[in-house]
Amino acid sequence: MIEIRNLMFQPLTFQLAGGIESLHLGPRERQTIADEQVSEEMRRAVDGGFVTLGDVTASEESADPEPVSEDQAVPEDAQTKKRR
Repeated sequence: MIEIRNLMFQPLTFQLAGGIESLHLGPRERQTIADEQVSEEMRRAVDGGFVTLGDVTASEESADPEPVSEDQAVPEDAQTKKRR
């Protein structure tokens, strides 16, 4: 699966590979599509800086932070408080 992300502050529409369906992306929206649906129009948009294409499995792995063990956690009383 491929994630396509609109980098613009305006909506974009692309033809999917095969030319039958289209993909509408709102401003700054991201959607996932199958690898075989990526069209040449989308690749040209990447070159122009309008969208990004990324592998979903790679982004999911980097998005999950490593769990913190209890001995590494900051005690609640040691956390800084907001000043008003």
